[in-house]
Amino acid sequence: MGPLLFLGCAFFLPSLPLFDLCVGGICLPLIDPTEQFMYLSYNIFILSTQSTGEVATLPYQYAGTLVLIFLTLFCNGTTIYLRQRYRNKVEMKGIL
Repeated sequence: MGPLLFLGCAFFLPSLPLFDLCVGGICLPLIDPTEQFMYLSYNIFILSTQSTGEVATLPYQYAGTLVLIFLTLFCNGTTIYLRQRYRNKVEMKGIL
């Protein structure tokens, strides 16, 4: 469930929500992810149930679903790799 909540999107943005981060006299413009933010899985739900043009939103639904599937597989694969690497290090040291 964690990877599904990891990715978010904005349903409608008339312009990018920017704010300035000033550190040591240098100001950097950054995008504020907390403004008009929703989880991508919720966006897919909204597009599939609340949209007036179901056929027009199908590419967005498929793209969002593929991104969620890829992200889930990537996070789980990375976790499996790191866990196996840690186990091999522990077994080589003879701790377990």
